[in-house]
Amino acid sequence: MKKLLFGISVLLLTITLAACTGTSYAAAFDFETDQEVFGFAAISTSSILENSAVQPLSQTNGMTQLDTKMNSMTLEEIQPYLEMFEELLTQNQGLTVVETVSEDPLYTTKVEFTVSNLLGEPVVYTMFYNQTLKNDDAVIEEPVVDEPVVDEPEVDETDDLDDEDELEYIIEGILFIDGAEYQVYGKKEMEDGEEKLTFKSMIDENNYVESKYKTEDGETKFYITVVQNGILVSESKIKIESEDNETKIVLEYNAGLTESKYSFKLENEDGVNLLMIKYEVLNDGTLETGKIKVEVIVDELTGVTSYQLFVEPDNDDAFEHEEARNNHSEDDDHDDDDSEDNEESEYEQEDESEDNDENEDNYSNDDVTTGATV
Repeated sequence: MKKLLFGISVLLLTITLAACTGTSYAAAFDFETDQEVFGFAAISTSSILENSAVQPLSQTNGMTQLDTKMNSMTLEEIQPYLEMFEELLTQNQGLTVVETVSEDPLYTTKVEFTVSNLLGEPVVYTMFYNQTLKNDDAVIEEPVVDEPVVDEPEVDETDDLDDEDELEYIIEGILFIDGAEYQVYGKKEMEDGEEKLTFKSMIDENNYVESKYKTEDGETKFYITVVQNGILVSESKIKIESEDNETKIVLEYNAGLTESKYSFKLENEDGVNLLMIKYEVLNDGTLETGKIKVEVIVDELTGVTSYQLFVEPDNDDAFEHEEARNNHSEDDDHDDDDSEDNEESEYEQEDESEDNDENEDNYSNDDVTTGATV
């Protein structure tokens, strides 16, 4: 069930970054700076980490879905990617990147990446980091841990860089979203004369999501790897396609015996933003195809939001399914003191502090473990 959820979460994040008013979605992915690439990677990797722990409302709140005919694996595979692509596809002004001087004494640079969701609300990802250049006197040493044992992927782009690759710089820091804190690591390298940027968001050295960015044949591609408890859970490729003035984002996803392909685009019906998904899921020799329409609904009494999925399998009856959704707060930042909203988060730091300086001093002693490799 988790396999399908992972696939959808990645695709949703990609879609959110794509939409721009007055320009095509493809233009939104024509990154002009490394920071824009790292912003996309930061949003995608942290979103997958954050949402992979979310359970359907039918499980967490006792709600009953209208039908359970569809293979539950399909819904579970896409869930972690819903928010990601929601944010990537619904941008009116594209991905906004604002860099300032860090108020955290441990890091020199602060960057805020801002996107929007289907309701038009801003979602802010805040990253603090240090950058080490190749020509600096300091010796660049990458953190070393045991990598998960996996079969070599068929796509060469996902292979580890060889010794001939030239390292330009690395970045190391922390990323905050919804009160959760992730350790991040990134690097830029030259491979056969082409730029390659790698970014990783980590809970610890055994639980992380890694993104590798390349531009090939005029297409922007991201390769995503998800590792849980030291085991490779899934590998996927995201690419942006544009034809007849219409842009869509395609996710190719592999996990165990499951091979999936999802096509995402944004549509507006009667003033309501919707995610439209076409899917092909081959699981242990069984093929599932169909369409999914995703809408964000708001509880009038509580204000809590959730996803309403209208599923139309090609070989079965249509049905609806309600899925839990993170309810972002615009004020979430590591400087804030509203830790009560995050008491149940598995990523919560052990020692809460009302003073930001004390919070910074405690960072190195938190549950987040330093030292995952790229």
